[in-house]
Amino acid sequence: IWEMALLTVPMTLIIITAGIDLSVGATMALCAVVLGMTFERGTPVAVASLLAILTGTACGFLNGVFVAKVRVHPLIVTLATMSAYRGIAEGLSLAKPVSGFPASFAFIGRGEWHGISVPGLIVALAMLAAWVVLNRSVLGRFLFAIGHNETASRFSGVPVDRIKLLLYSLAGTSAGLAAVMFVSRRNTAKADIATGMELDVVTAVVL
Repeated sequence: IWEMALLTVPMTLIIITAGIDLSVGATMALCAVVLGMTFERGTPVAVASLLAILTGTACGFLNGVFVAKVRVHPLIVTLATMSAYRGIAEGLSLAKPVSGFPASFAFIGRGEWHGISVPGLIVALAMLAAWVVLNRSVLGRFLFAIGHNETASRFSGVPVDRIKLLLYSLAGTSAGLAAVMFVSRRNTAKADIATGMELDVVTAVVL
């Protein structure tokens, strides 16, 4: 549930701007596969985790390019990349799970810091940052303005394209971090994780 909670943070910001990202579950699966495959080939688990997060960021950035620069509706873009990223994950891994991660890796997904759940702390910090952005920053005002009227926002000098690129990239980064947390907790990286999670995330945001 911590992974889903983490994904709701950037999804909330995206939905405020009248967008949506249906590819977060597939992005999470692809990041998990990258983590597993790189670790299996001898990469230290910390480096493999970083590569997974960077993969997620790249996936989100690609979504942002199509939404902000090519001006394709986000529903269409992320539906397409949802299938594409999941397919790439299946193709790279050949549907084979990877396990055998070091015991210390479980700290990210199941560990505690001074009695506080580590994944819970990560999610709490992300939510706090989002609250500050929405309620105490100019960027937060821009997000609401874009969602209310994107055309008027553009004429008002709001950097709409850059903000959208940032939001979708953040969604990808969150998916990468969620994948690291999931693999850490389950000790298994495979291509079929987070199937259908994007709908749960959207539901959680709306509720």
